[in-house]
Amino acid sequence: MTSVFKIYKILTTLYFLILVLGFIFPTRIRYNIIGVLEILSSEGDVGMIVGVSLIFFSILIFWFAPKTLSKLFSSKGSLKNFWAEL
Repeated sequence: MTSVFKIYKILTTLYFLILVLGFIFPTRIRYNIIGVLEILSSEGDVGMIVGVSLIFFSILIFWFAPKTLSKLFSSKGSLKNFWAEL
């Protein structure tokens, strides 16, 4: 189970990096996110459930990703040490 959680942390960190880079560079991504939120808010109960679950997963991503990135940078490129630190 710990290896699954480690893989989850790595994937959320990659998602976090893509999201941060997406906010920096193209504005089209920002408009897409706003569009998705508008669609979810107009869909009633199902949209609210999906929106709450997306917010929950976003909180998890923003909680684990910076910690995982700091562990990656502190391991100084040694993937074996990085995997052990996770």
